[in-house]
Amino acid sequence: MNWLEFLSLPRFQNRDTVHSNSSIAFEIKVACLIKSGDLEIIRTRLNGDHMCLEKLLRIVTPVNEGEEGFLEWSEQSSFLNFLAEQRTGRSIILYSSCFNHGSLLLHSILVPTNALDAVKPDDMMHWDDPRESWSCGLVYGGGQPPRLEYSRPLSRICPSAYEGGQRLVFSRSFDGRTEDKHYYEIAQFLTHAHNLHWTPERNAWCRLDENGDVEDVIKWTEKAGRSGYEAATCIAIDREVIEMQMSATGTALVQMFDVTSVGNGFHGWNKGEERSVENQEFNLYFHSHREGVNGSWLRGVQIIRPRLSSEGFGQYLYDKDRQPKQYASFLTLDWKNKRVTEVSCAPNAMASYFERDSPLPFQISPVFFNAAVLDKYKADPEKYSLEHRSISCRNAWHLQTYDVNDAGQVHTYIRYLGYLPYSEQLYWKAFNEEPKSAISRRAFTTDFKGQWDEQPDPLRDLQTVLANLHSSGSEWFTLREPNLVSQVHYPLTPSVKAWSDTLITLAKLVVEGLERKHFEEYAKSKGAQGDPKWGSIRWIQEAMKTAGTSDEIIEEVIAPLRTVQELRTKLGAHSGGSEASSIRASLLREYKTPRLHIEHLCGQLVQSLHVLRSLEWP
Repeated sequence: MNWLEFLSLPRFQNRDTVHSNSSIAFEIKVACLIKSGDLEIIRTRLNGDHMCLEKLLRIVTPVNEGEEGFLEWSEQSSFLNFLAEQRTGRSIILYSSCFNHGSLLLHSILVPTNALDAVKPDDMMHWDDPRESWSCGLVYGGGQPPRLEYSRPLSRICPSAYEGGQRLVFSRSFDGRTEDKHYYEIAQFLTHAHNLHWTPERNAWCRLDENGDVEDVIKWTEKAGRSGYEAATCIAIDREVIEMQMSATGTALVQMFDVTSVGNGFHGWNKGEERSVENQEFNLYFHSHREGVNGSWLRGVQIIRPRLSSEGFGQYLYDKDRQPKQYASFLTLDWKNKRVTEVSCAPNAMASYFERDSPLPFQISPVFFNAAVLDKYKADPEKYSLEHRSISCRNAWHLQTYDVNDAGQVHTYIRYLGYLPYSEQLYWKAFNEEPKSAISRRAFTTDFKGQWDEQPDPLRDLQTVLANLHSSGSEWFTLREPNLVSQVHYPLTPSVKAWSDTLITLAKLVVEGLERKHFEEYAKSKGAQGDPKWGSIRWIQEAMKTAGTSDEIIEEVIAPLRTVQELRTKLGAHSGGSEASSIRASLLREYKTPRLHIEHLCGQLVQSLHVLRSLEWP
């Protein structure tokens, strides 16, 4: 989209509305001229994050440069520059308050634009405190009987044009709360309409963006200060969201502000200079008072109108959704043309089975990758759901199928890569390799033969057993962290960390799930003495022995449990040295790869749990 350059405007002097012989310095530093329908400015950040608390504190804190420095500070030019940034910045302040030597309050409401068109400019400056909320209670007096009265926010605000407005930020306090006795709420019509959710750890109302990342849309920042001094609060919203709200509802944002600057010699507002400014171009209206070098105040409103109509914003979103998508190219096994070549994942760069005369590669031409491509998804289970054959990123994207071949390569089909966001395509492209082996037998069976996969998968079988034990409410087994079941995966690379992490997770799932107390009570009920220092594995061994289980079966059950627990200890994430290296080397000599070792261990654990479940425990 095209947009014009930012222009620096000269000092503003509105002689028609000056009511004193002198004027307050009024500096408009930034203005933006945009064409109708141009929203690029919405995504542009000017001069950093203008809502920072440091900037608010500078507005209410005089510079230490004597009388001349205080005089410059009390002219309020920094605050007026701050208002100018509100008209052009990426964020818009909904609420801010700040106090030091001076004070600042800015409170925003949404008001129908047709109501603003009718109000007199001078009336806009005489606003009442907009912080009232809903109320319902007893009212009596005035010659009328006691009654209940219900009122809504802004029901008694002046000017009357604001009565049809809507509050956006509600400051609330409740001593019954253990923490955060004072807190803020955002109007539900705004948070629900834009799918925003309060996220305490980010101190923001958030949603997921197109990449599945958490996006701060309304941010609350605060500095407590000491005894109120150097205290600041700011709640700001992403500009595009509030612009969308205004365009859709025919409203404008009215920022009501009150700023005061006082010095050490201040004794009251006595005989200062007063001035009024009405600027239609910037929709800025305020009264100001200057008490010499001792202080000043400024009170008024700034109206931020939507840049686009409902139809204009709708057209912007419509065009944005239909912008040409970018597609990456991948080194692909083009088995139709019997070659390995670069193929774009764009839909028009491939052909289906029904296009027999097309020379283009088939949509299900395999593409191969280094197994490390999956590490990102394993490392962030909150964001990604990594299943045995598919990957999902929250509600952002979905890779329908993938598998691992005999050479340890991850593979999928060129068609499905085209469904990913372009940034995700580029990530996969960085791991793209020539095929070192054919696709897996499982993929060939399910994707080409159209048959069910009947090959055993020890890890998948273990996950099924654990899920069944958890859902059945077994007394001798408790799944401590159910979410870990879907987060355990085969280590596909030689990475020592990935191997160790898998062993740790298996121990957490299986060994920590065994109820020591249950097996101990059973064994003692059969006359066993035992040792209080024994763990769950040793008590299982004793319980099986007292139940008359053969030594051979006991060893088959206990050995895998003991092995995974010992490997967790000796090969864990922080284990090193010659012993750990020797153990890993021995396992690799026997099983060849970390994956084959985990496959073998999972198969043994499945058998152990099957035997324990088959025994009759009271």
